[in-house]
Amino acid sequence: MAARPTVSSVHNQLHAHEVQCHERWVTNFKHLESLQKEVTFIRNWMLGGLGTLSLTMVGYILSQI
Repeated sequence: MAARPTVSSVHNQLHAHEVQCHERWVTNFKHLESLQKEVTFIRNWMLGGLGTLSLTMVGYILSQI
């Protein structure tokens, strides 16, 4: 029969797990932050392009009147 883990060993394993998870989450949040900045940048470019296209179309329509 296998020996049961002690409270101390479980505590040490849990503490090591928490440290590893914390490091992973910190890294994950840094990546998510950089992705959010890139998405915001692309969104702003798309909105600018849409505005340019809209103004061009309105200008063309008004010039035909």
